[in-house]
Amino acid sequence: MSSKRPGKWCLLLALLLSSSAAALGFYAGDNRPAQLLSVQLVNESSRLIERIELQHGNANTQELISVMRLEPGQARTVGLNHQPAMGFSLTVHYADGEHFEMCVGKFVPDWFLSEVITDEGLDEYPGRYR
Repeated sequence: MSSKRPGKWCLLLALLLSSSAAALGFYAGDNRPAQLLSVQLVNESSRLIERIELQHGNANTQELISVMRLEPGQARTVGLNHQPAMGFSLTVHYADGEHFEMCVGKFVPDWFLSEVITDEGLDEYPGRYR
């Protein structure tokens, strides 16, 4: 009976080691997640923003992020799976139904940028606005 037990432990150890090796291969290999482009959205306008959509893509992927309900004076930061200075589409939908769309981030080489929505339009800053 004692000769069967080492076989079970060897099988369990082999299974554990192969699972660990597969997990390490995934995280350390070419499939690592990309660095995120952080975008701070700031509502400096006097109006309630119902929704902000950030959209970008390439030959293989398309990403759409929706930020819901941003009140005047509020800020929120989101992460995009996107390279800096490549640009992305930003659409602002106000509570009264009005909206505008712009291509932003095209000339900011930083990994963090701020899009500040004002009553006059949109201002863009490298780094954190506040």
